[in-house]
Amino acid sequence: MPRVSTVREKSLKRQVLKDYRSNLVNGLGNPERYFPLFRSAGILNKYDCEKICHEVTSKDKVGVLMEILDEGRQARDGRTPFDVLVDVLIQEGVHTAVAGGLQRALARAMERDKIGVLYENHGKDGYTPLNEGNIIAFNPQYGVLEGS
Repeated sequence: MPRVSTVREKSLKRQVLKDYRSNLVNGLGNPERYFPLFRSAGILNKYDCEKICHEVTSKDKVGVLMEILDEGRQARDGRTPFDVLVDVLIQEGVHTAVAGGLQRALARAMERDKIGVLYENHGKDGYTPLNEGNIIAFNPQYGVLEGS
């Protein structure tokens, strides 16, 4: 059973898909080959597939797929559309580099989010000040740790 994402993680996953939409639209090719895997997960239904197939170009088809994924439907097993997309890309073996790029982008987004939460809560009761441990400073403008 896959691990269920928190609300914050789901939000970050949707944002990564939005940020990488252009790359996905330009690089995935015809998404029809992924329909069985998306349908078995419960992310796409018959009508979604028909809507996608109605488009003429592969880019337009991927664009419609991305719109559907952005609706935030959960898979039957609780996975997010992001998770299903990454799994589909890996299972198909065609776009494993794209899947890896999405996973790395999510990891960076989660790290920035974790650091941002520390920064937002700096000095509040119940939170560790940023200058303790191995986190010395966070630059909110650039989103980087300094001196860790």
